[in-house]
Amino acid sequence: MRIWQVDTGAERHRLDGHTGVVKALAVHPAGSWLSSAGQNYTLRIWDIGNPEERFAIRVDSPLRVCVALPDGLTFVTAGDRPYLMKVVS
Repeated sequence: MRIWQVDTGAERHRLDGHTGVVKALAVHPAGSWLSSAGQNYTLRIWDIGNPEERFAIRVDSPLRVCVALPDGLTFVTAGDRPYLMKVVS
């Protein structure tokens, strides 16, 4: 995945980790976390300020949706069934 600077079109960061298609993204309400749900059965949580993977969880089916909840720490993702992930630092 790549993060681009909107006004210039320049690539700011490259986030490597998924080995397949990323089907969904969700941004933390304050903009500090990004989650990505992929066909490679993983949900990944990224630190946007320091662009690196913070957490990853593998589930038993390809993921198609991802939502960040208003508390800023909880992400819901789903493939064949829903999963709930809470970020604990």
